[in-house]
Amino acid sequence: MKAKHTKFIFLISLMPGFMIFCPAISQAGIFDALTSAANNLKQAAQQTDQKSASSGSSSSTADADSDHPLNLQYHGSCDGHRTATCMDYNEGMDQCMAPIYGYRMKMLGDRIEWKFKNEKLTDQEHNNLQEDLAAAREAEKNHSDDPTIAGQPKSQRYLSDISQEDQVWVNAEFMRLRNRIYNKCEGADHMGVGHRTELITDFGPTGDQALEQYRKQHRRAREDFFNRAHGGSGSNCMQQIAGLRYQIMADMMEKKMNSLNVSGKDRDEWITDIAVVRASAASGGTQLPKVDGAQNPYRPLTRLTSPDEQMALNNEYAAQSKAMMQSCK
Repeated sequence: MKAKHTKFIFLISLMPGFMIFCPAISQAGIFDALTSAANNLKQAAQQTDQKSASSGSSSSTADADSDHPLNLQYHGSCDGHRTATCMDYNEGMDQCMAPIYGYRMKMLGDRIEWKFKNEKLTDQEHNNLQEDLAAAREAEKNHSDDPTIAGQPKSQRYLSDISQEDQVWVNAEFMRLRNRIYNKCEGADHMGVGHRTELITDFGPTGDQALEQYRKQHRRAREDFFNRAHGGSGSNCMQQIAGLRYQIMADMMEKKMNSLNVSGKDRDEWITDIAVVRASAASGGTQLPKVDGAQNPYRPLTRLTSPDEQMALNNEYAAQSKAMMQSCK
């Protein structure tokens, strides 16, 4: 484009009859007009080149995708005057991460509504789930993952009202959004280097996919357990994989208990919860961790409920189960 413009101007300046056909224009005026025209053409060419370059760049593609922005768009206390001494990065990150707050409760509510439509429930189960649903929707509206159930703030009762399969579905759906939002926010061009960073490329399975994988693992574990119980020679490899999640959970619970320095009755309850989780792991995950006689029998499942703890548990399980599966083969 630039070469064509230059050639055009050059040819005009060489035309021998140019002065003859423009007698009213001085020679200085002609060169001023040519210079102005050349500058206009040059600016137009530069703008065209910039548009062409940006349309083919990865950053333009990223900006076109709301999940992969080059720069975060937010309103902070430093709007219009961000400097080395006025940074509102944390405010921007809080706004960017906002969609995950309360999303677990949204998925819990969606799963409970699914149970109403697809499962046969007792009156007591239905009543409990109705309370859980109302609490989940209220927490979702307040952008919180700590529901108030039957007047009890930050209640975890819903964990005993839904099945392990329901929990697998809810956790998988939550982690998909969490990973997508985390990648969007943390991967943005915070340092102004001209490109973003994809920290997570696989956002994880959907709830249905995670549920299918969970059922497949437990089906194999039950088959292996049946063979061994009836004198078969089947390997217990798949049973170990099925119980692996509870094994990792117990290890994390024990580490958390030690970091909290709990004592007395609280420590006794922690130790009991860890023991029943290890028992569930030994059974190949065929039984839920349950504390008989406790006010909340499924108390062990409430020990690791924060998004970071769930992510750490899922990541560790994915890594170890993959390695164990290879060894089984």
